[in-house]
Amino acid sequence: MDGTGAVVGVLSDSFNATSVGSTSGVSCDRVTLGTDSQTTSDLPPSVGNLAPASPASGLSDEGRGMMEIIHDLAPGAELMFRTAFISETDFAAGIVELAQCGADVIVDDVIYFAEPMFQDGLVAQAVDTVVSDGIPYFTSAGNQGTKGIDQLYVDSQPATDGSSLPVTEIDLHDFEPGSSIDRFIPVTLPPNVGLRLVMQWNQPFTGTLGPGAATDLDLYACSTPTVPCSAGYESIGPQGCDPSNRAGDPLEILTIPAAPGTRTYYVAVDHFCGDQTDTHFRIATYGVNAGIAAITFGTTDSGQPVFDQSQIYGHAAAAGATAVSAVDYRESQSAGGFSGGPELNVQSFSSLGGEIPFYFDGSGNPLPAAPAERSKPDISAPDGTNTSFFGSSDPPCCEGDGFPNFFGTSASAPHAAAVAALLMDSNPAMTPEEVAMRIASTARDIETPGRDHLSGHGFIDALDALEPLVQVSAADADVVELDSGDVSIATVALSLDSAPLSPVTVDWFLSPVVAAADLDYIDAWGTAQFDVGETDIAIQVQVVGDDIEEDDEQFELHLSNPVGVGIDDGIALVTIIDNDTSDTTPPTVSISDPANGSNESGPVVTIAGTAFDAGTGVDRVRLHVKDTGLNLYWDGSGWTSDWSWFDPGGTESWSYPMSLSSGSYQALAWSWDGANNISNLAQSSFS
Repeated sequence: MDGTGAVVGVLSDSFNATSVGSTSGVSCDRVTLGTDSQTTSDLPPSVGNLAPASPASGLSDEGRGMMEIIHDLAPGAELMFRTAFISETDFAAGIVELAQCGADVIVDDVIYFAEPMFQDGLVAQAVDTVVSDGIPYFTSAGNQGTKGIDQLYVDSQPATDGSSLPVTEIDLHDFEPGSSIDRFIPVTLPPNVGLRLVMQWNQPFTGTLGPGAATDLDLYACSTPTVPCSAGYESIGPQGCDPSNRAGDPLEILTIPAAPGTRTYYVAVDHFCGDQTDTHFRIATYGVNAGIAAITFGTTDSGQPVFDQSQIYGHAAAAGATAVSAVDYRESQSAGGFSGGPELNVQSFSSLGGEIPFYFDGSGNPLPAAPAERSKPDISAPDGTNTSFFGSSDPPCCEGDGFPNFFGTSASAPHAAAVAALLMDSNPAMTPEEVAMRIASTARDIETPGRDHLSGHGFIDALDALEPLVQVSAADADVVELDSGDVSIATVALSLDSAPLSPVTVDWFLSPVVAAADLDYIDAWGTAQFDVGETDIAIQVQVVGDDIEEDDEQFELHLSNPVGVGIDDGIALVTIIDNDTSDTTPPTVSISDPANGSNESGPVVTIAGTAFDAGTGVDRVRLHVKDTGLNLYWDGSGWTSDWSWFDPGGTESWSYPMSLSSGSYQALAWSWDGANNISNLAQSSFS
């Protein structure tokens, strides 16, 4: 098993900028040969390289490094590259192009700062599109650590409102409401290190993503804890101030460039205009010229951390994306000893996830139960493994084998994608959900027990993921039908051919054959779960009793949507055995009025009677009335010369009023029971 038959698409900065090779062909057939990685057999001789070409400057061929990781783990897989470094819109288009060109698995390591936090943007929507088309999607969780902000706006001076520039402190956010007001949070930058702050709040974006913001927040980083800033930086892009005056994206990006010397800035958030009720904002942080760990983030006056929330947003939080955090490969080799153990830990720079809140759909429409939450990241995977050219120099880094070591979630994501390619090789029919769940369900639990916000489901285990899937079967079942008003239980046994290493699930639903849903059985559906080590469970279905003699009836239980398990026999036939004895006794019927031989006063005469059956009950009664003088018959609506009968209404008790002229008449009545036995003939002649 080496990934043969799978095509892995990679989106990053570039593939052949630092080692050009030769490129030919167009569209999906555009390929590159002869890069350094290919001449050393660290990549296949031919690699798909879709247009457009990567931008001309600032490129490192990180995408080629990602491909080397995939090729090391899944050497039989074909590889295809597409740049994501042109624009956010082009990035989204590139995802779709890879899918159209035959990618079976897609992975990227890119984030655009302006990707929405509170709704799915263009890239996230492209991810969900290809996943819905059957393509598993993996993305780096990010290398921003744990220094995000996630808060509801609290007006530090609610009695006063200001909406003019320059701003004052009256509408600054209070980072920790309490006895004191915390309008400013200090951030200290070491020499030659900068900081980028990306703030968004729960308003829709513009364009195809929605109508734009109706509330305006602004972001400040001042050299002193005062506004307006005497020195410092600000991001005060214009947004709308009310629902009838929407404008702009709910986005502020503030960059403090790297500079000599240690500097401290004071971060503040201002509400400029618009409804501030339940305004939810997030700030993601990025180091400039260094990792986020080099920066010292201050606290509130009481010592409460503020920069301690999720850093994951954008398409890494898409419902269909598998966001991958990073674990140093030496952690796995030492069973956690590299970081001091006793368990594996994610890299300190790996972006913290959480229950990521969403308020709008991809078109900016409010979600009905906002905020909807998505738990991220999904899994963790190794980083720091070798490439032929990309990464930290070795030595002095790492194992001293002379090959560079590729660190970051940009390296962990392709590890996971490679395992997906191996799974696709082993079972090409696996859906993206099955691939993701298989990798997640076989992952080793690390960090906080259970799913957590650093490692997701845990550290991937390719060997366990590639173990043959256990198979589930549904067994046929019989159940004896009870009498009317009683319910019996049909028990359908589900069994696995071996004990699962992790919980597996399969959906089930019922389908009629001869039996009718909600008449002969209670329609139902659900999800069955086998826990670790469990091989047998049962599904119970209610069967409705009756008193009707009939043939045995049947319905089916179907299995579908298996997660972590294959389906061996997915249909169980359930037979309802009839318990009703044969009814051969006919019902009885009588005409009580008018009495036979009577002389009735008209013009209205009511013909009435009763019927009875002790077995299956009276099913119907029919009445025949003849004008014996005129030799005519009543058909229920008028007199006719053709012999006829009609339904007088009712079964056990019935009556039928008629307007009759003077003359002689004969009434005949019959009844049938539920077994179609016919009664005696009842008659009455009257005038």
